[in-house]
Amino acid sequence: ESLIAGWLLEFQRRHPKVVIDLFLAQRYVDLLVEGFDLTVRVGPVRDERVVAKRLGAMPLVMSASPAYLERHGVPQHPHDLLEHNVLPYVGPKGVQPQYMYRGQERELLVFNSSLQSNNINAIYNATLAGVGIQIRAPLWMAKPDLDAGRLVHVLPEWRTESPEAFALRLPSPHPRPCVLALIDWLSECWAKTPTLTEH
Repeated sequence: ESLIAGWLLEFQRRHPKVVIDLFLAQRYVDLLVEGFDLTVRVGPVRDERVVAKRLGAMPLVMSASPAYLERHGVPQHPHDLLEHNVLPYVGPKGVQPQYMYRGQERELLVFNSSLQSNNINAIYNATLAGVGIQIRAPLWMAKPDLDAGRLVHVLPEWRTESPEAFALRLPSPHPRPCVLALIDWLSECWAKTPTLTEH
């Protein structure tokens, strides 16, 4: 959210006549019903009524605070997560099965949790506070704290699937130029952001 908000501010600086009404929601947004010009969605697009442009993948990392790992030990294998407090993100369909991959290996994550939330910032702040292990932290969010040592990359040899992000608009024979320009700008910003293209 904060990443895209920063891109929007720069877009508006370059195009001062464009008025931006930024609505943040961690739920499905119906462009047709709710009257939005554009939405950014992370995850599969199953709405055939919209025009979707892929922005890119969102790399994820598993992370925990040094204090948490000192108290509870460092997992060496996904199986070890059964002995840890894992902090999952709860999407519209609840907590979904999560897999981790290492080469040709695939492991289904099974874990216990004392805290889950549909707000990624709440989970992230709990991770920083040493509550548990965040299994799917966006790399762009976690990298400053990883670099500063406030977080530790857990099971770095393993990876989870990176969800893809899309810019969505309604189809129109004459789409608004500012909407098309903003979609191009978001795509350009995504491609130039290292934490969205590495991992």
